[in-house]
Amino acid sequence: MSYFIFGDFNSQESGILVTKPVVRPTWGKEVSEYKLAGGHTNLLQQGSAYENAQLTIFAAIPDTSPAVVRELYRAVSGFGRLWLSSAPEEYLNAYAAPLVPEPVALDMAEIPLNFTLLPFAHAVEPTVQDITSATVNTAVENAGTVFAEPEIRFTATGAEVSIYTNNEQFRVELPAEVQGVEVIVDCEAQVVYYVSGSDKISITQHSFGEFPLLHVGTNYIKHTGAISAASINVKERWL
Repeated sequence: MSYFIFGDFNSQESGILVTKPVVRPTWGKEVSEYKLAGGHTNLLQQGSAYENAQLTIFAAIPDTSPAVVRELYRAVSGFGRLWLSSAPEEYLNAYAAPLVPEPVALDMAEIPLNFTLLPFAHAVEPTVQDITSATVNTAVENAGTVFAEPEIRFTATGAEVSIYTNNEQFRVELPAEVQGVEVIVDCEAQVVYYVSGSDKISITQHSFGEFPLLHVGTNYIKHTGAISAASINVKERWL
């Protein structure tokens, strides 16, 4: 039987029954219509952004006691990570809409769980590759079906590091206090930072160039500058 996990809520452990098989949707780029001057039909133009997708999980609550219903309302609400038993290797960034139960018997309620899914499906265990020795072009594979926005970590002992991804340069200047400290380049959030205690200290203002992207298939990466350790988290994802 299908089940799901949203945040800390596991439908199996909570006694919620998923009544229909769950298959996640896919995502497509936004499409707009326009008409040429003097034309008689509307043309379609594809944009660069991907639209959100919708998913409904049909479930039933055998135990409709107030405590059970309140816990469901609390747990399946707002933003969180959604994991489906039909796709165990991936997770979805989702928004859960307010729940509206539909009573079908005195002791059971049916309830549609409506989610808005942000692009894309993300790897539960993404590929992490050591690139410490990548002073010449080194192959990095993106096994997803859409471009990836990786996370790159490095520890530098000099004042500057450049990362070349498919020959595109991304440069980071390192203040003295950051030399010898691990630096994180989060390409999805487009921020460069290091961790001090429990704080994330941004040094994005010391970075130059476009944040690296990995296309589907084989990519090539190298770095220059004095680096004692470096790795790349591909963070592959799927349409």
